[in-house]
Amino acid sequence: MRRPPPLTPLFHRVTLLAVCALALITTADRAAAVTVSILGVDSSAGSSGLAIGDTVTLDLGLTHTREPIYGVGVSVYGYDHHVVEFVKLETATTFLNELLMPNGTPAAGFTNNVTQLDFSIYPEKMAEIIREATTHRVEIFQGISLVPISGDGSLDPGIGGGLTGNGDIHARVTFRLIAAGLTTLSIGSDLMADAVVLEGGAITSATGTSYTIFPGLGAAGAATVPIPEPGTALLLGLGLGLLTRFRTTRNPRLPASPACPERGRVL
Repeated sequence: MRRPPPLTPLFHRVTLLAVCALALITTADRAAAVTVSILGVDSSAGSSGLAIGDTVTLDLGLTHTREPIYGVGVSVYGYDHHVVEFVKLETATTFLNELLMPNGTPAAGFTNNVTQLDFSIYPEKMAEIIREATTHRVEIFQGISLVPISGDGSLDPGIGGGLTGNGDIHARVTFRLIAAGLTTLSIGSDLMADAVVLEGGAITSATGTSYTIFPGLGAAGAATVPIPEPGTALLLGLGLGLLTRFRTTRNPRLPASPACPERGRVL
């Protein structure tokens, strides 16, 4: 009876990397504590197709699994600012609040420190240069805290004056179609400037979404798809790729020969 060949150092390395990748994937799934969602869409075109000059408005909501976090950054990004331009943002002044004060004021959450440039204060030429460099991103939520925040998103002041848990929304953002072409608004924290900060300083991304705008399509017909955390698919692919490499390295298919008829077998 033939003994199996001893495990090689390559096998140990591949196994370790695969286990680490699996651990990181599990951590990424657990760490997806913050989710931003599109709760509603409105268009100045109504049910007819979008034309140049029409606006599209997205209502956004934010939820949280109550895992302690220390920072959140969420933006709309990745769109072609030659096709659409940012028009207006309304957003909650605080978010992920943990409690209500006796007077009904939400408390113990993040202060929303979004910063949008006011182009009207710049000379026209300078405003064009700044707009060209910055209008591919609109900050929606930006908060940081020295103490852990664990609100679930239901006790936040909505833009309509009510609580988000009672049907109000966290944010409303409007874009205008300025040229023919298709573009997608990605909404999440996958930009380098945005993140979700966990205990111990670990960094992850919020679970985001996206919305596609193009002429001739009514607002109800534009596609909305969830954006998974980028690390999960990347690490899974890394683990599978390493295991595949190990298999092909351990078991090369060699041509058979009269002197060694078993060389063509795969062990």
